Amino acid sequence: YDGGTGEIFVSNEVSNEVTIISDSTNAVMATVSVGSFPVGVTYDAQKGEIFVANSGANTVSVISDVNRGVLANIPVGSEPEGLVYDSGKGEIFVANGLPNNVSVISDTGNRVITNIPVGSQPERLAYDSGKGEVFVTNYLSNTVSVISDATNEVVATVPVDSPLGVAYDSGKGEIFVSSFNSNNVTVISDVANMVLATIPVRINPVELAYDSGKGEIFVADWGSYQVSVISDATNTVVATISTPAVGLAYDRGKGEIFVAMGSGGSVRVFSDSTNAFVADIPPPPGSWPSGVAYAEWLGEVFVTDNAANPPSAPNVIYGPNMVTVISDATNSIVSNLPVGQGPLGLAYDAGSGFLYVGNNAQGTISIISVGNASMPTAAGFLFLGAATAAIVASVAVFLLIRRRRRTPPPSS
Repeated sequence: YDGGTGEIFVSNEVSNEVTIISDSTNAVMATVSVGSFPVGVTYDAQKGEIFVANSGANTVSVISDVNRGVLANIPVGSEPEGLVYDSGKGEIFVANGLPNNVSVISDTGNRVITNIPVGSQPERLAYDSGKGEVFVTNYLSNTVSVISDATNEVVATVPVDSPLGVAYDSGKGEIFVSSFNSNNVTVISDVANMVLATIPVRINPVELAYDSGKGEIFVADWGSYQVSVISDATNTVVATISTPAVGLAYDRGKGEIFVAMGSGGSVRVFSDSTNAFVADIPPPPGSWPSGVAYAEWLGEVFVTDNAANPPSAPNVIYGPNMVTVISDATNSIVSNLPVGQGPLGLAYDAGSGFLYVGNNAQGTISIISVGNASMPTAAGFLFLGAATAAIVASVAVFLLIRRRRRTPPPSS
């Protein structure tokens, strides 16, 4: 969610795009091409930028919310998926699945300034503004790492079974973590870094979104095609919404939840006051909407579109690699912005108006200046020196193997 523009950014994993949705009209305002398999999306309010993790390209794309163009593609570790914006430091934290670390990107220079070792296969992150800490879910080591943004070091490790999605509840000073295999949500206190409660939800919970207006947590239950709504006052499920869901973003300007449905699906909009269906926004053909970020100042939603053939196929074929821009005023697409291959995660920097997109298959991060859609130039892609075609192919094959080896969320 981009609070500066009033827009939602949605990553489309199959078509390699980010869709931008206006929260005033629930219409798609634009679609931005990013790297392959875009998953995570985050908004940088200080720079006015969206960061998108491209899991198939090993990059993060940066999108400007002023002209909706990709400003840069930043190389990070292998399989970047989750991102989070640290408003206190002006930094983006990126979870790299294979090297088991977190890359820290400065939103001033759009470059990696350090890599922090964490647990096995880090997936998602949440920034705790009250403590100046970043919480990282480590899926294979069954832990949550707590990183201090003052020292860029792990200060605590909390045991949680198969942790995946994570959200920070600023009203309570608590962290909510989805347990993919245990079908519950764990609540962690940020004071003692200890588990306070375990809340049963539906099947295979993945992503979470915190609704500050209602004091509720929305949970995408991937395995049961539902969204569970949790009250943070009682730590109980108070409602269940029937819809496929892999990604979520809360639009505080409109009091709405934007839900990315995943493979072959669309982006759905629900009211948080009634939990009723508001709109259905179709992404570009062949898209797999995955990551979502909201830009409040623009009133737009950015969605990564990551298209690929089914996991059962012998080879991975990357799609259009775009970020779709949706106006929250009309709930319509306003543009499609090209980025690197396999765009997954996004992060928006409100201060600079840049959107950062992780291109998983390319080993880059796209930086987009959001506004009117524009094609990135060759100079806009910052590749790792060793990111040859052979390495990209190896990453693609490994992604395929990893999908077969474990039961992942659809965005992994």
